Amino acid sequence: MERFSPSELEQRVQALLSGGAAARGAVLAHDLDRMMARFYRLQAALPMGLHATAIKAHPLVQTLRRLVQAGGGLEAASTGELAVAQVVEGIRRVEALRQRLETRCGRAVPRLDVGGGVPVAYVGERPAWSLEDWAEGVRAVVEAPVLVTELGRWLQAPCGFALSRVEFVRNVGDRRIATLHIGADLLLRTAYAPLAWPHEFLAFDAEGRRKEGEEEAVDLVGPLCFAGDILGERVLLPHLEEGDWVVVRDTGAYTLSMWSRHCSRPLPPTWGFEKEKLVLLHGGEDPEAVAHFWGAELWSSSGA
Repeated sequence: MERFSPSELEQRVQALLSGGAAARGAVLAHDLDRMMARFYRLQAALPMGLHATAIKAHPLVQTLRRLVQAGGGLEAASTGELAVAQVVEGIRRVEALRQRLETRCGRAVPRLDVGGGVPVAYVGERPAWSLEDWAEGVRAVVEAPVLVTELGRWLQAPCGFALSRVEFVRNVGDRRIATLHIGADLLLRTAYAPLAWPHEFLAFDAEGRRKEGEEEAVDLVGPLCFAGDILGERVLLPHLEEGDWVVVRDTGAYTLSMWSRHCSRPLPPTWGFEKEKLVLLHGGEDPEAVAHFWGAELWSSSGA
């Protein structure tokens, strides 16, 4: 799906027109008038999709009618960790709006994007509801001929894990702190919203054996130079030492794709399995690649 930022609307519309592509822009409701004015001025009628929050679908039907007249579809956005009944009710409301628009506008709106919103069990017990619960609810309320889903996080998050050596361990007051080679650069959401994006951690010794023994509270911190680079506070793990390994589970989504360039740290290598064979998917970055990202060639060519 192509999502427009309001600040780049004009350029993206022009690019889509020149390329002959269909625009499926996810925009805020107050941007609809801007978008439609540009399409009308350019005498275009491209298929678009409206990204409306499922619970607070925009009530101005006349505005939405203008969108549909340009050829549209509707999307119920991902709603986070809500109860399945809330998610399904939001989708039902957007489906009702889709049907109403078809009647009012006299043309088909065949596509309904129900977004994501299926919870992922990052820590502890399984979520209170499952994909099966979600699918049963959606089937009961959606009649659109074309149903689109966006369940990427639910599908991908459990497929990956991150592995880091423990660089060193120190005691500060009554806190034991282990510094890792990954932090807010890879787990950005965990660092900034730890309650919403927690992870489970496992400890292994320097030889790769699972560590056992009495657990103790340890803070797991990353290598970046700011105080918020914290992956977990008072995490219960067997006694960690320099050279041990820490595994962060369920990192297959919203991690490498959100890599932070803070401190100019290079991307780590990424490995995966292909027919049970371990293969290198991405070799990571070296210092030259990082310098290239920041435009080192431009500096050298300008004599700076």
